[in-house]
Amino acid sequence: MTGRGAETAPHLAAILAIAATALYTHYLALPVCGALLVLALLERRFRTAGALAAAGLLFLPWAPILAEQPRAAVSWMRESPGASALGFLSALGGVGRIPAPFGPTLPLWLPALGVLVGAALAAEVAAAARRDRETRAAALYVALVLGMALLASFFTPFVFAGRTEIAVLPVWIWASAHAAEQRRTARFAALAAGLLGLAAVGLLAAAPRQSSAATQASRVLDRLARPGDRLFAGPGLYLPFRLAADREHLTPALSAFPAEVADHPGWWEPAAPTAADYEGVARAAAGPGSVWLLVPPGFVTPQLRAILTSRSHVRELSLRPEAVLLHAVPGAPPGR
Repeated sequence: MTGRGAETAPHLAAILAIAATALYTHYLALPVCGALLVLALLERRFRTAGALAAAGLLFLPWAPILAEQPRAAVSWMRESPGASALGFLSALGGVGRIPAPFGPTLPLWLPALGVLVGAALAAEVAAAARRDRETRAAALYVALVLGMALLASFFTPFVFAGRTEIAVLPVWIWASAHAAEQRRTARFAALAAGLLGLAAVGLLAAAPRQSSAATQASRVLDRLARPGDRLFAGPGLYLPFRLAADREHLTPALSAFPAEVADHPGWWEPAAPTAADYEGVARAAAGPGSVWLLVPPGFVTPQLRAILTSRSHVRELSLRPEAVLLHAVPGAPPGR
């Protein structure tokens, strides 16, 4: 881990630069750099520890901004620390967790077996670590990173399924392989983790894939939308169309519904559309082009329908369970 390589000036400068860049790149670098700092101190590599601490000082100007991040911005990653701990063990056992938006759900028995195998493999790595310095450093790194992440989760949303574990998996695989060279029972545990991982990959590869509501709506818009049309996209649906519009790949003009979603397209708070939002739709419906609305089903209110049907014929496509795509075509007799 931190105990390799001479503590030369170029080496220390590289540690400082990489650590500072990592801290500004992703929040997961906080427990990673923290764990490496602890290991450097334990191994009496004080110059390395100083370089890591200096990287932390360089990150301090960003700390107030990080502290002020709205809780709603990370609402999608909230889970109990206990659930996170079980997820960590399952990942160490070869399976892990697949959040619903990122793939089909694995059968419950598979991550449960991952928890058991992960616990057994952790015990084997811990036993090997008592006799081998490098395995001990790797095991401490994994324990420190995951432990710091769990501790942070008691105060603020921090851990996210399938993401936090990525910071330690390469080191964990190395530690497991090193322990397997020394202990027969560790070999069995590592083999079981590998087989469970292959089973998880096989099930995920064979599972049917369903396009997201945004993808399905995008296909409809590509075929039917015309210049002069306007698309209103709701929370959880706006971001991919914002990216398409920025790349000039979206035909209709884009608006957020509610409008405040445009200020933070990656997250949203459960707020209903305002009167100003309805007025924006009404103005667009009074224009010459079609109006498209891609919104959660709960946003299709009588008020919204009344605005659209007063001047247009409305077609509706249900993209269950995420969204409804409404297409208001101007010029047709109201109510038809």
